Amino acid sequence: MIRTKGICKSKSPGKGRNKELMNLRDEKLLQRYYELTEVENMRFDRALKYLSREEFFISEARIMSIVRRSYKRQEGGYIIPPSRIRKPPLTDEPQEVLRELV
Repeated sequence: MIRTKGICKSKSPGKGRNKELMNLRDEKLLQRYYELTEVENMRFDRALKYLSREEFFISEARIMSIVRRSYKRQEGGYIIPPSRIRKPPLTDEPQEVLRELV
């Protein structure tokens, strides 16, 4: 350990969580999230609470970040999120129909 003005810094690199285990956990979490929300038709907020408190013991916010990140990835590459659909402007034909109704 190196002391620098009251702060201890460790010199040993590589300590911390195992990335492979975290990826396996995330994969299993995504499978369960999909199963609960799509197969069992559980509301997503209830599924988050259930996964957080009963199965994985991590916060709901962490589960949502894992789910969001998974939607951005697709087999090694990134997918482009769909653009927002905007309402098309009314053409003359629908405007005439609306005028007749009024």
